[in-house]
Amino acid sequence: MIKKGLSIKSICEYEEIPVSEFVNSNGKSCIGYFKRINRISNVEFFKFFHDRIKATQYVGFVRAGNFCIEVYPKIFRDIEKNMEFLLYLLNYTDEIKLKNTGLGNLSDCNNSFFEVIIRIFAVNTLKLLKTDFKRDYVTKEEDINFIRGKIDIRKQIINDDLFRLRFNCRFDEFTENILLNQIIKACCLKLFSISHSSHNKKLLREILFLLGDIEIKDIILSDFDKIIFNRINENYGPIIDLCRIFLNGKNVSFESGKFETFVFMFDMNRLFEEFVFKFIKTHRKRILLNGIEIFGISEQFFVGRLFNEFRMKADILIEDIKGNSILIDTKYKVLTEEDSHNNINQSDIYQIFAYSQSQNKKFWEVILLYPLSDFYSYKSTERVLTHKVNKDEIIKLYIKMIDIRKIFDSQKVRIDTENMISEVNKVLNN
Repeated sequence: MIKKGLSIKSICEYEEIPVSEFVNSNGKSCIGYFKRINRISNVEFFKFFHDRIKATQYVGFVRAGNFCIEVYPKIFRDIEKNMEFLLYLLNYTDEIKLKNTGLGNLSDCNNSFFEVIIRIFAVNTLKLLKTDFKRDYVTKEEDINFIRGKIDIRKQIINDDLFRLRFNCRFDEFTENILLNQIIKACCLKLFSISHSSHNKKLLREILFLLGDIEIKDIILSDFDKIIFNRINENYGPIIDLCRIFLNGKNVSFESGKFETFVFMFDMNRLFEEFVFKFIKTHRKRILLNGIEIFGISEQFFVGRLFNEFRMKADILIEDIKGNSILIDTKYKVLTEEDSHNNINQSDIYQIFAYSQSQNKKFWEVILLYPLSDFYSYKSTERVLTHKVNKDEIIKLYIKMIDIRKIFDSQKVRIDTENMISEVNKVLNN
């Protein structure tokens, strides 16, 4: 899909794109830019082969110049549903702390996640500016012909102006020209120049009109640290977080300042883990562990050190009121029948075994938890593997799944709580 010179490639996790699709009008390949984004970010967003690029477990978008790769979760065969699921997941896990409601018709976003994120930013920012436009006191220093605030005697003496009728004054002025508004304006100007959605441009133009008297300033990363959030301006926190990403936070610098790059990518393994953990924690009063009420749940639980050197942290630990416990290791990948192990990595088994036999505490029941999707080709939704540690002790490894298709309501763009509770109870009750 190419529009106004922007080429957007939309794929799902682990899918591939031919290298030949990343050649500009001058016949020059931009693959080198995506390789450099990998290297500078120190994250393998893509794997590179001589004739193709392959996505990894990271989802979101990476833009380099006029080329943008958008990667979606591999849940539904409809890419728009995958986008909706990703947006919900990012919101539920607080990666994007802005509401997705009231976005209107997204058809003019060309199914572009890049444009949808701009839409979310613009809609929420415009609403906030209309209802809670921020002003604050700013300390100013000016050379004026009347006394205002305090006279800066040191400057008066240095300038030999002690007896003239102009005064070096320092005073506080209540103004809208504050750093918070300057950051928002700088972000909107940048987004307006790169968005290809007429509706997004209209929203950004409205924001810029409201910020018409705000000074245009070059924003640097340290400017974000100067904003102190409190109960008066905390509603602007998520807006400024997105501004940080668009202006500085995850951008990758190249020699040419005109070469636009954005990295807005998230590890689906981490998102899936955070989603499962947060849901169980929120609804723990309605969830049982082998028929017993849950007492506690921990995320990234420290289970010990390997060779007294490497810290080991399990994804999720659940304990019931009787002191029984189980480890859950979430894996965001599709199980298949391609081999005898159903696409379960040996390294995953080694990892969960190390967790279960850590020196702090032994765990005799562990779960490897996978998502179930439209791409599912694995006949059995459950397996139990056993391993004898010694004569009397056996580790039970449960291979379990949560059916994402059942729990995500794509029409209402939210999780079906009752179905999710049912799915989790199936996982935790053997």
